[in-house]
Amino acid sequence: MLKSAARSGPDLRIKRASVKRYRLCAELYDERVIAVPLSWFPKLYKAKPKDQQEWMLNKAGDEIFWKRLGLAITAAQRRWAGNETLHFASAYGPLP
Repeated sequence: MLKSAARSGPDLRIKRASVKRYRLCAELYDERVIAVPLSWFPKLYKAKPKDQQEWMLNKAGDEIFWKRLGLAITAAQRRWAGNETLHFASAYGPLP
């Protein structure tokens, strides 16, 4: 029987997500919440409200994707000058 590797650092898996009028919010399993302006993601910002709400999480829980929009947004952690910053990164193209 294989043992799963222990996670080091914060759990960046996304528990819940929501698209508000001008904001994308994601609640992570480590209880942090990321809220960013929709304007950071022009494709999502310009989409119809109905299309904005049709998102799914991938199986790993680290990516929100909008199949119809061809957009995926991932929670990522970066370290600059010793400070940790949590942010979203986006990708365009064919999605699963």
